[in-house]
Amino acid sequence: MRMATIPVLFGLMAGCTTTDGPVEPAGPCRVDMSFQMRYVGSEFKMPLREEIQYAANARIARILHPDDPVTKDLRPDRLNILLGEDGKINALTCG
Repeated sequence: MRMATIPVLFGLMAGCTTTDGPVEPAGPCRVDMSFQMRYVGSEFKMPLREEIQYAANARIARILHPDDPVTKDLRPDRLNILLGEDGKINALTCG
């Protein structure tokens, strides 16, 4: 009888464990001058997108190339990564 309760008790304890992963950015987006200085002028690569988005606390990010059509809706939780013709980051804005 004692053997049957140990696996059940262990199973209940295993179900109670939680793992705390990184907190997902929820906004609002935050971009100041020092933040801009850290990234503007850098060559943009896709892995850099997540780093910048996370550092800006933006829930979503969009990459804008010259002449891309852009919606005018204001989203305080969105980061805009504006690229130049050379593929380098020209500006970072929220909205």
